Amino acid sequence: MTKVVNGREWRDYAWVRMSAGRRNDMNERFGEQVMLIYRSFVEKKALLEAQLERERLAIAATVLIEVRRCVEEFGFTSREIFPADGGISTKKRRAKYFNPQTGQTWSGVGREPAWMRGQDRSRFVLDAAPVDSDKSEDS
Repeated sequence: MTKVVNGREWRDYAWVRMSAGRRNDMNERFGEQVMLIYRSFVEKKALLEAQLERERLAIAATVLIEVRRCVEEFGFTSREIFPADGGISTKKRRAKYFNPQTGQTWSGVGREPAWMRGQDRSRFVLDAAPVDSDKSEDS
């Protein structure tokens, strides 16, 4: 039966009638039990982590042998497997502006280069992209 005592619900009214000393003793015993359960979980976790690491090392050895076999069989190079750029590729933007004095180009994206600052951009515009020789101009 649920009772409300001092604005709080108590499932067991006997708990409220208990002396403060007895309640403290029960709380201490309960706290000790909780800590024992917690410590057992920590120990189990450590055992599982150790087992997981053993399994990972055993599987890693097998995988390494298989990778080496595939590299040898297909003739991969280290650059093919581990690209120098970290595997991140970005599409290079086509240059829109050209500095005839230095040969530098700028795509028009990002900060404006010093050689172009304060000048009319139309002076530096590159011609349209070259037409592919395979395609006819009529189509």
